[in-house]
Amino acid sequence: MKTSFKINTLSELKTISLEIINLMKENKIFLFYGDMGSGKTTLIGEVCKAIGIDHHSSPTYGIINQYLSPNFGDIFHIDCYRFIKEFEAINSGLMELIDENEYCFIEWPEKIQNLLPENCVRIHLEVQNNTREITFNL
Repeated sequence: MKTSFKINTLSELKTISLEIINLMKENKIFLFYGDMGSGKTTLIGEVCKAIGIDHHSSPTYGIINQYLSPNFGDIFHIDCYRFIKEFEAINSGLMELIDENEYCFIEWPEKIQNLLPENCVRIHLEVQNNTREITFNL
């Protein structure tokens, strides 16, 4: 299934975040694709805020951030941007999170594509002029 949204302002991300929350009822792994500055971290932040996580930050340097949601439990935000080889993802502990069926929001998943399970929600963010197109692939 493929669903697309076009948004013009950041305030519209709230609607998109609610769509992601609905998908969290049956899915645990969410992959966020998009160029630098396309809004991956911002969208994940909106989802976190909507599920009761007060503090959210980009895990670019720490690679994995863990948050606690009152409704969903542990949420792991992973940024694979700095991975050069797939074994770095394995050494980071990421595979254990996936294997243990934890909620994972993964940025730059193309860096570890061969390690990911098939049953992921793929979210593509694309900037076009002053709009963003956000596409979900289930």
